[in-house]
Amino acid sequence: MLLQRLGIPYKIFEVTGRHGGRVFTYEFPQKDPKGKHDYFDVGAMRFPNNNANKETFKLVDELKLKPKLIPYVFSQDENIFLFNSEY
Repeated sequence: MLLQRLGIPYKIFEVTGRHGGRVFTYEFPQKDPKGKHDYFDVGAMRFPNNNANKETFKLVDELKLKPKLIPYVFSQDENIFLFNSEY
């Protein structure tokens, strides 16, 4: 969309029949009821809302995709963290 707006010619090549490139969320087969975190981000999974991604979030707003955004849960209070071999 940005290239088109700027009048820059482009071609998009996809290796599979699915568009999106590395952005892909795999949803595990549904359980009854579906769990809140029954998904796995396979490729590019996080877009921090910062100055570097300002244009990305403008597109999210323009395309009305905000309801599809999944909050990224980095941790829970009851989780155990292991960093550099230390708890």
